Amino acid sequence: SLLTVGCAELKVDIDADEDGLLTSEEEELGTDPLEPDSDGDGHLDPDDYCVNEDSTGFDSDHDGCIDDSDGDFVKDNVDQCPSTDASGFDNDMDGCIDDSDGDLIPDNLDVCRFVNATGFDNDGDGCIDDTDGDNIKDNIDACPYENATGFDDNQDGCLDDSDSDGVKDNSDQCPNTVDFLTIDNNGCSDHQRDTDGDSVKDFFDVCPNTVSGEQVNTDGCSASQRDTDGDGVNDADDECSDTDSDLSVNQNGCADSQLDSDGDGINDSVDQCESTPSNESANSMGCSESEWDSDGDGFMDSEDDCPNESGTSFTDRTGCLDSDNDGVSDLNDAYPQDANKQTASDAEDEGGFTGIVLAIVSMFVLFSIVIGALIVLRMRGGRDDEDQFSGGLTMQPAVSLTDMAMPTHAATELGLEPAAEAPIAQDLTIEPEQWVDENGVTWHRQPDGVLLRWNGEAWEPGN
Repeated sequence: SLLTVGCAELKVDIDADEDGLLTSEEEELGTDPLEPDSDGDGHLDPDDYCVNEDSTGFDSDHDGCIDDSDGDFVKDNVDQCPSTDASGFDNDMDGCIDDSDGDLIPDNLDVCRFVNATGFDNDGDGCIDDTDGDNIKDNIDACPYENATGFDDNQDGCLDDSDSDGVKDNSDQCPNTVDFLTIDNNGCSDHQRDTDGDSVKDFFDVCPNTVSGEQVNTDGCSASQRDTDGDGVNDADDECSDTDSDLSVNQNGCADSQLDSDGDGINDSVDQCESTPSNESANSMGCSESEWDSDGDGFMDSEDDCPNESGTSFTDRTGCLDSDNDGVSDLNDAYPQDANKQTASDAEDEGGFTGIVLAIVSMFVLFSIVIGALIVLRMRGGRDDEDQFSGGLTMQPAVSLTDMAMPTHAATELGLEPAAEAPIAQDLTIEPEQWVDENGVTWHRQPDGVLLRWNGEAWEPGN
């Protein structure tokens, strides 16, 4: 303050307001030297740490300063959130933590401070959620609960259906489907499916249930499913693949015309002998000689001595012509039309004269004539001539003439000599002969040497 002394003013430093501060101090502090409580907050200037700040109502520690209860450097008198430390999050200095993006998530808690997550922030982190995890935020994800990762070319958050077949690409095993009429749950049509895995698409597969691993044709059919020849036996079991459809077949798919059960080279359809031995050759009818009877006489060719001539003979030869059915073939039968006689000697049993007997009688008559002639000559000649002639007779005795004129077997029949002689036994072993001469006459020589001639009805002695 100024003190006037005479004409001069003197400056005097006093405590005019008696607040304990000299005027000069108050001037320096900017307080009112005449007011002991310059800011009027009830705290005298010397005790007021904020002499120019009225802390009335905001000075809980009575230091004369407005408190900053939350320590965010915003005085409580202007701090709209005096209990919230907004340090670092209070751009408008209102003492409150800002919500920069307006999503009601304070910036101090908002992970996405500049993204308004309102309505899309279920976890309260201040960020728009990506509920399905496909990196498309829920606010623009048309399918927020469908993870379209890898199948969302248009980034709408939904799984694409590129071929518009109603099956989403992530499940569509056939992404380029054209035929929508036969779509299955895998997005595949008949033109794309191969249900049985045989490499032939279902649309073209005539046999859709082929067993795995079996080879198929272009129709998708394996041998076990095909019946190429339409005989009712599938190709896998069909041993005759070209059977005509109108033929009956066995379980192996073969008709009789295709079978050769006995392996003789003749099909069963024409084979009249279905069990021909493997070591025998068969004829065109499929029969070997042991099975075939060419002449139909009941004797198989293998035992038939006359395979091309029907016959019933069985004694001397088998299966040859036997006109009188006596068992002896006509060839060796002197009487082929008489079942009771076979050789010329058999005629004696009926009291007749055989050729031999007739020959013997003829020779006996001739012998008698010779004897008679000798007697006449003897009676005419002299004694000497008689002796000489007699001597001649002695050299050629009657018995010798008999022997010369009469065959041994004829003499045997007349009882003149023993019947059993070695030469006769040997003659009986001779094979019979038969021939036709230049005149068409059939001749037959029997084993015993007898010559016979066929007269058209029976054999007769040939001499």
